[in-house]
Amino acid sequence: MSQALDDIDALRDAWSAVPFGLLSDLDGTLSPLAAAPADARVTPRNLDLASKLAQRIVFAVVSGRDLPDLKQMVALQGVVYVGLHGAAWSIHGHDELTPEAEPYRGHTTQAARELAGLRELDGIFVEVKTVGVALHYRNASRPLEARSALFAAIAGSPAAGRFEIHEGIRLIELRPRLGITKGTAARRLAAIFGLKGLVYLGDDRTDVDAFEAVRSMAADGSVAAHAIAVVHDESSPEVAGAAEFTVPDVAGVEWLLEGILRRLGGE
Repeated sequence: MSQALDDIDALRDAWSAVPFGLLSDLDGTLSPLAAAPADARVTPRNLDLASKLAQRIVFAVVSGRDLPDLKQMVALQGVVYVGLHGAAWSIHGHDELTPEAEPYRGHTTQAARELAGLRELDGIFVEVKTVGVALHYRNASRPLEARSALFAAIAGSPAAGRFEIHEGIRLIELRPRLGITKGTAARRLAAIFGLKGLVYLGDDRTDVDAFEAVRSMAADGSVAAHAIAVVHDESSPEVAGAAEFTVPDVAGVEWLLEGILRRLGGE
């Protein structure tokens, strides 16, 4: 059962460890949710805080967004970027797609062709990624009907059948069948940087895998780690239930980042 975080010192074992990593989801966490992915913007305060934190600690943005999109949206030096839920990486300016994901480029192109008719439906946005497709229905006037139509289209697409199906906030996503999640990404980040302390922030069902990995690392004593759910009007109770702590909306994230920065000797 999670509890509201009201004291940054509850995370002291993590932020006082060296090296310390702060891992954060993007949409709904550093940025408010938007009607369309292209309309989302990281708040100026979070951009400023992330820039300063990245000079002191390992600061990673872990997102389902495609890597170029993710890097353009945040556009900060020193930040580690993890896109496609852990299939795409940018560390110290070096970009890579997990080799096992390469065959899915062709599958993605074919699935996009087979699902192209969805673009004609009211309120549907089809986001084609390097590998994978996200079907957004945030703007649908009848979301339940839209969701059913999306699942029907997926069932009728042979190429879509090559992917795993995941649901998020008003979206259905096709991801490569590789067992790659934000949880595996969190573990890889901890290993690459030899993290002794770690905090993970997220607001969606896709972040639950990371919460579970973080809590597992904390339980086995390998890392002083905490999972924090960002709670807002559209977040699922499942997300808060999987975390250790909660903060309210993007404003709560700003408060948290500022508090950690202060504890680390920043502003």
